[in-house]
Amino acid sequence: MRSKVPVVTTLALTLLMYSMSVMSAPPLNNLSDLAQTLSDMRDNCSKLSQDAHSSFSAANYQASLDSDLAQAKARNDVELYGMSHGHQEATRYMLDRLQEDAQNDVAKRKEIGDKLASDGEQVRSCVKDAEQQGKALYSTFKSHHKRLAAAAESLVTAWYTNLDEIDVDHPDGSDETHAAWKTAQTHAELSSS
Repeated sequence: MRSKVPVVTTLALTLLMYSMSVMSAPPLNNLSDLAQTLSDMRDNCSKLSQDAHSSFSAANYQASLDSDLAQAKARNDVELYGMSHGHQEATRYMLDRLQEDAQNDVAKRKEIGDKLASDGEQVRSCVKDAEQQGKALYSTFKSHHKRLAAAAESLVTAWYTNLDEIDVDHPDGSDETHAAWKTAQTHAELSSS
C-alpha cells in the first residue's frame, strides 16, 4: 500500500505557494490595478514567447548561412580534389561530402527544433502559472470589490482568452483576442479614472 504522506505534503506545499502568491500580489484598489497586474503577467509570457521565436528565427537563418557556406566549400574542395584525382574519385568524394554536409545540417536543424520545443514548454508553463495567479487575483478582487465584479469578469475573460493563445508561434495570441484584451484593458483604465 502506498503512503499518502507525499501526496498530502505536495498538496500542502501547493496550497502554501498559492496562498503566498495571492498574499504577495500588489494591493488591487481598483479595476485599473487589476488590469495592470494582469497585463504584467501576460506581457511576461509574451516576451518569453517573442524571445523564443526570435531565437528560433535567428538560429534557422544562421543554419541556412552555414549550410550555404558548407556547400560552397564542398564545391571548391571537389574541384581541387578533381584536379589531382580522376573523375570517378572526384564524383565519389563529392557525394561523400554532400552526404556529410546533409547529416550535419539535419543534426543542426534537430538541435534548433529541440531548443524551440524546450522554449515552447517554458512559454506554456508561464501561461499556466499566469492563469492560476490571475484566477486567484480575480477571486480576491471580486471578494473585495463586489460592485466591480461584472467589469472585472469581462476584463479577466478577455485577458484569459488572449493569454491562453500565447505560444512561440503567436507571442501576442490571435489578433482578435489581443485586440479584445487591449480594449478591455483600456476600458478598465478609463473606468478607474
